[in-house]
Amino acid sequence: MGNLDPRVTRAAGIYFGLIVVIVIAAQLGIVPGTFDRPLLNDGGPAGHPYQLVMRATVLLLAVALGALTAWAGEVLGGWHLGLAALIVGGMITGTALAFAPSILFPDDQYPVTFAWLVMGAPVGFASWLACMAALRAARPAVA
Repeated sequence: MGNLDPRVTRAAGIYFGLIVVIVIAAQLGIVPGTFDRPLLNDGGPAGHPYQLVMRATVLLLAVALGALTAWAGEVLGGWHLGLAALIVGGMITGTALAFAPSILFPDDQYPVTFAWLVMGAPVGFASWLACMAALRAARPAVA
């Protein structure tokens, strides 16, 4: 297999650096409503601002991780390496998101990692599958 392609390590560093910035921004309270417990029906049907931001963040990170690991699998030479990168990246992402403040509900609270498991993991896998199919379709057939 040889040395790891520097493009892959650079892309992974940017992805995980983005997660660190998101967690720090959440810890500092930059996101509106980070430490406020919402009232019932707070924010109307859309939800509380912190809930919305964290849900959108989880979904964007999932799509980005799926695309990044599919591309890494193509660069490294196998879909199995991309799938392994997706699994490891998902575990690291979930662990890093555990440091963000919990998403507060009127009667309960959940860590952002729970949102990652419920929403992010399936979306990330679907993103990985779609990107792998697109990358394989774009590759010219060897005759």
